Amino acid sequence: MDNELHRFRMYNPNQNEEINRRDMFGKTDGKELDDREMKNFYGPEITEKDGELLDKHDSFYITTKSLLVLFQLTGVMPIMRVPKDAQTTKRTTFNWISKATFWAYFVWSLESIIVIKVGRERLSNFQQNSTKRFDEVIYNIIFLSILIPHFLLPIASWRHGHQVAIFKNMWTQYQLKYLKITGTPIVFPNLYSLTWGLCAFSWGLSIAVILSQHYLQDDFELWHSFAYYHIIAMLDGFCSLWYINCNAFGTASKGLAMNLHSALEAEHPSLKLAQYRHLWVDLSHMMQQLGRA
Repeated sequence: MDNELHRFRMYNPNQNEEINRRDMFGKTDGKELDDREMKNFYGPEITEKDGELLDKHDSFYITTKSLLVLFQLTGVMPIMRVPKDAQTTKRTTFNWISKATFWAYFVWSLESIIVIKVGRERLSNFQQNSTKRFDEVIYNIIFLSILIPHFLLPIASWRHGHQVAIFKNMWTQYQLKYLKITGTPIVFPNLYSLTWGLCAFSWGLSIAVILSQHYLQDDFELWHSFAYYHIIAMLDGFCSLWYINCNAFGTASKGLAMNLHSALEAEHPSLKLAQYRHLWVDLSHMMQQLGRA
């Protein structure tokens, strides 16, 4: 009877977790796992000494760098990359008093002058001319509304700079951890050319749409268009960035699933499964962070 009770002994969740870890390492003698085995259970640890490796294997940053630089030049997202010799795991940073942020202040201020001047003139023309057709009234309202996102940039974008930096650093560290566990890097096919193409498309579409209004609307002067180019391009850029991130998540997920088959055939498959589980959890956390960034 005692043996039967022992077989069905209940453990609390912490005890069950510890028992599972022992089973993965073949620890049936009741001994505790040492620090090295615990580190293997959670996967390789990324330290500050891995700074050079983080930069070297950060394929996601390398392939999407063009869009990030474009965001920096236009003042949309003033995040910065630390020097390659910096001993830190945080390769991407955001600071309200950094060079990139001061440049964003400067660019946004110049753009604000143009936007305000164009907005006031178009609003004045709209109020003074009472003989406009209905479609012209609608177009004027639409193009006055398009100017609003410019003033939301400090709130909608810069305010989340720290979260964006966290998201970028999560990607950087994940790729190195993925490489150490699976033995293969994450490869993003066509992402480099796709990013460049989306950068060109964002500005090309913006210029085409706004210039066409100069010829379609009688009161839309050519210099008015300079208040709109960066706004349309910024909105297109955000959509492009979202698509690129989703594309990268899909690539990482497929690679993880493909490597899982070889992991099952390796030595200590239960340990490998535990490490792959943590890779999958990390990927899930990054997807959650994408919603905050």
